Amino acid sequence: MQAQKTCCEFLYLVSLPSRNEPVSFTCRPVTGTIGDLLEQIKEEDRGVDHAAIYAQGEIRLASATTISQLLTMGDFQLRINDIRHQIQLPDDQIARLLLVNEDNEMAAIKQLVHSLHSSLGIAEFQFQHHKKLTAKRDEIMKKLKKCQLVKQKIDEDAIKFSQQMHTGAMIGMSVLWGIMARLTWWEYSWDVIEPVTFFVTYGGAICCYTFYLATKTLPEYEHMTNRWQLLKTHKLSTKRGFSIEDYNLLSHEYALVCEQIDRLEDELQLLLTEEAEYEDDTGADDSFLDF
Repeated sequence: MQAQKTCCEFLYLVSLPSRNEPVSFTCRPVTGTIGDLLEQIKEEDRGVDHAAIYAQGEIRLASATTISQLLTMGDFQLRINDIRHQIQLPDDQIARLLLVNEDNEMAAIKQLVHSLHSSLGIAEFQFQHHKKLTAKRDEIMKKLKKCQLVKQKIDEDAIKFSQQMHTGAMIGMSVLWGIMARLTWWEYSWDVIEPVTFFVTYGGAICCYTFYLATKTLPEYEHMTNRWQLLKTHKLSTKRGFSIEDYNLLSHEYALVCEQIDRLEDELQLLLTEEAEYEDDTGADDSFLDF
């Protein structure tokens, strides 16, 4: 067996047992593994029942070991069936392989990712998916606008109802005050009306406490306003055929689609940036594994 190098690849000439003729196999140092090489050998010659690679000291190497790691170990042995091939690598190639730093490995990974994006058409798929999401967002927005017109009218009527209730409560309190004043200064005296005011005040306290026990909210202005608006909104929605549940689902779906579009646009921008950096890197130096 012989090992030869090219710019970024290693060529292995292996004599296969079936026809006893040399066959060339190509391996990439960074991305290729021992398992890839052994699979190529078995696929090329069906007569190969067993193939493995051993390091010095008869230590079998795992299939996940990369070719670059294999080469840095020095001489190794390839066993095909019962035949052993002793491989001796030149010292200068091993020394130069050890100089491959982390930046070069990252460049190789970027090249692999770029190749995968190009071969799988991920960018084109993302653009098409972005187009579909945009169309879906516009469709949901049209439905939401129709619902928002109805909802806006319902909200306005609910606010008016709440204001009317507050006004009615104020009028009722004013009328009660007027009645008590007339009874006190014109019809009767304070000695007669004082017990009545006590019962009226205590009755109001009982009503407020009963309201608190029933609703678990204090009868304050803000709480009463929200409660009256909510009750009127549900009543008007049922009367006018407006589904609050469907509106909430549409709003939630619209928010999710917008979030997906924003995330996809970030990925597309990152992909375009990586492609530009990759083109700059490859244009500057495309031989980072040139031993």
